Amino acid sequence: MAKKTTKYSDYSDTTQQFMAAVEKYIKKKYGKIEQHWEGQLMLLATNYELFNQAKEEVKRTGMLVTNRFGGQDKNPLLRVITDANIQCIKLIHEFGLSPSASGKIKEVEQDDSDIIKGLLNG
Repeated sequence: MAKKTTKYSDYSDTTQQFMAAVEKYIKKKYGKIEQHWEGQLMLLATNYELFNQAKEEVKRTGMLVTNRFGGQDKNPLLRVITDANIQCIKLIHEFGLSPSASGKIKEVEQDDSDIIKGLLNG
C-alpha cells in the first residue's frame, strides 16, 4: 500500500507524527487551521526536523570535534540545536501549545471579558 502523501511527507516519521499531533490539537482548540497559519506550521516542522537531525548527528559524532589544528572545539551542530529549539519554542507559544502559553491566553481572555463586562455595566 502506498504511503499517504501529506504536506509533511518530506520530513522524518518523527516530525510527521509530531506535526499530526500539533494539527490535531490546533483543530480541537480553534476548530480549524487557518490558511495563514500554514507557513508557521511549516516553520515549526522544519525547525523540529533540524533539531532532531542535529541532535542525532551530535549523538553520533560527539559534543566536541577536532578542528583543523588538531584541537577540540564544540560541535557546531550544538548551535543548530539551540537555534532550532528556540524557534520551536516560539512557534509552540504562538499557537498556545504549551501549558504556560495556554495560561497566558486564558489570562488575556479573562482580561478582555472583564473589560467588556465593565463597559456593559457602566
